[in-house]
Amino acid sequence: MKTSFLVRQKSILARRPLVVGTLINNGKVDQQLKVARRASVDVIELRLDTFTQAQGPFQKTYEFGRQLLRRIKEEFNRPVLLTLRAHRLLMEADVIVHDALVPEAVVAMGRRDAERLPVGKRKGCHSKSQAEINALLVELGQQGKRVVRLKSGDPLVFGRAGEEMAALRDAGIAYEVVPGVTAAFAAAADFELPLTLRGVSSSMVFTTGHDLKGNSLPDWAKLAISGATVAVYMGRSVAAEVAGRLIEAGLSPDTAVAVVENASLANRRRFHGTLADLPSLEARGDLSGPVMTIIGDAVAGANFERSEPLAAHRNDDLGHEGAAIAATERVQP
Repeated sequence: MKTSFLVRQKSILARRPLVVGTLINNGKVDQQLKVARRASVDVIELRLDTFTQAQGPFQKTYEFGRQLLRRIKEEFNRPVLLTLRAHRLLMEADVIVHDALVPEAVVAMGRRDAERLPVGKRKGCHSKSQAEINALLVELGQQGKRVVRLKSGDPLVFGRAGEEMAALRDAGIAYEVVPGVTAAFAAAADFELPLTLRGVSSSMVFTTGHDLKGNSLPDWAKLAISGATVAVYMGRSVAAEVAGRLIEAGLSPDTAVAVVENASLANRRRFHGTLADLPSLEARGDLSGPVMTIIGDAVAGANFERSEPLAAHRNDDLGHEGAAIAATERVQP
């Protein structure tokens, strides 16, 4: 007698694996659980010898099997924040032109025979220039192919969609924009964090923080001083500069900060602290994924139970005041 858990590809077209858990008791099927989940694997098979105990010979097997199935379900039920419309278009596409940050499991949701073209851009490593991507989309459109330009997050938020839409319009090629879940919203969900909070914050700012140049403070930084919640995209490399300029402008070093690497994905990492702790991010070579930083008083309402303190990675024992001074010194002319 064995307890078997099998993950098998159910549909080659849809790449939908079937998770089956079966407990066999004296040749009869006592429990059969079927959970369809999408993933980019073909076959995983796990078999367990039956465990028995004096009282209730099948109870231990049943409980152990339930725990294993739960772990398998968690592995394949990774958060995929995809709209039904986006999923449908993926299944209809002849060509999927995708960015580097799109999870492989999402890319795999398209038709098996669809052509997949990676055009992702990482910091310091661009597989194609933006002009080349624009030209590729136009070329594919002129060939009459159904094309999905797959981006991570929302295409209209720091996704360069404006340039691509302009190129398609100029070429007379029709297109549709399908909204997505931008990284700021996904990161906030990871922290159970209210981006707006009654009586605390009634406005939000999305920024990359890369406009903190010169002596003048950008408009978004002024909004942060007045209580807005600020979401900084791609902000690890400018964390010290962002913290320094905001503290210099009058934002308290004790302002709450939440940081997420790989927001919404199974391998996400969460950190929390204060504005004074933020400069420690810049030296974190272990953070290789995209980093989202959320700053503001509303962040204090987040759930930090599954998060690591940023202060644990600070390289000094100066305390908040010393860290604030160190951060502001970096941006002095």
